[in-house]
This record gives sequence, C-alpha cells and structure tokens, in this order.
Amino acid sequence: MPTPLSEIIATERLALRPLTDSSTFNRSVTWVHNSDLNDPTPFVSEGQLLLTTGRQFVDTADPTAEPVAEPAAEADFVGYVARLVSAGVAAIGFGTEVITHGVPAGLVAACATAGLPLFEVPYRIPFIAISRLVADNEAEQARAGFDRALAAQNDIARAAVGKGRLAAAATVAAEHLGCRVWIFDADGELVSEPDTEK
Repeated sequence: MPTPLSEIIATERLALRPLTDSSTFNRSVTWVHNSDLNDPTPFVSEGQLLLTTGRQFVDTADPTAEPVAEPAAEADFVGYVARLVSAGVAAIGFGTEVITHGVPAGLVAACATAGLPLFEVPYRIPFIAISRLVADNEAEQARAGFDRALAAQNDIARAAVGKGRLAAAATVAAEHLGCRVWIFDADGELVSEPDTEK
C-alpha cells in the first residue's frame, strides 16, 4: 500500500526539509525512483516519488566538478515540473550539495505554482534510505494484511466447528469483513443469512 508523503517527511533520521506549502504533502507515494534525466517520464509511473541531484539543470560534463551556486540560466524548470505532473509523479526530493548548493529557486517556484511537493534531501542522506523507508513500509503493510487474513481464517474455522456451525462461521466472517454474509448451497438455496439486528 502507498506510504503517506507526510510520514516520509516526518521521519526525523532523514532530516528532509519541505520547500513547498504543507498542503501539497497530503498525498501518498507508491514507490521511489531516482533520475537526473531532463525528461524521466518514460521511466516513472503515477504516485512515484522522484529523487534527483539536479544534474540535468547544470551545463557541465565534468562529474567531479564542485557544486555550483546556480544552475544554467536556460534551465526549463516549468517544463520539467509540468512533465512530472502530467506523468502523475507524487513529489520531488532534491539532493543538495552534489551538483548544486541548495535547491534551485526556479525549481522551488515551479513546484509551488504547480502544487507539486518538493523537499530537500541533505547531502548526508543517501537516496537509498528514502527508498528503503518506502519499501519497508510496503512490506510491513503486506505482512499486517497477511496476519489479519490468517486471524480471520482461524476465527471462521473455529466458529464452523463450534456450536453455531455454518451460521456462526458466517457471523464471524461478516465481523472480519465489515459487511453482511449470505451462504448458499450448491443449488443456490439460502443456507445462512446475516443477523439483521447487528
């Protein structure tokens, strides 16, 4: 299941710094992808968090160059953000002090205008730490779902062999599912129906 973006931002050990209005962070993230391409949209899907160091905004071919104060003047932040929004990207995390000092003001402005959440990722925080957080959350939710299903199966099985038999099993199933449960036999005849008093 998706991870709330607000939970990612609130994770203290990551020290992430929101750069757009807090109202933009009320969405969820399905997965994390990192790219420094000018157009990463062929490689992202809706709901993903995109992490970038901003190399696409700097006019340099030297990967060992010192971080620059400002990206190239012709950097098209508005177009970049528009492409991400059209692809359904949930948010951008910008890793600083790798390519640029801080997050480019033009990117902050473009994200604010488009309503796309943007946050700063400090140099000391590796992108994999954010990816791991989302992956661990997804695994934990999957385990919790499995545990709930197993508990429901056990409760229904106990009810079925107990005093109430099939009717009790239907009642327990309804409680776990949060809905009414009807049971029909092979001929389509109603065997058990929900207790309407509950």
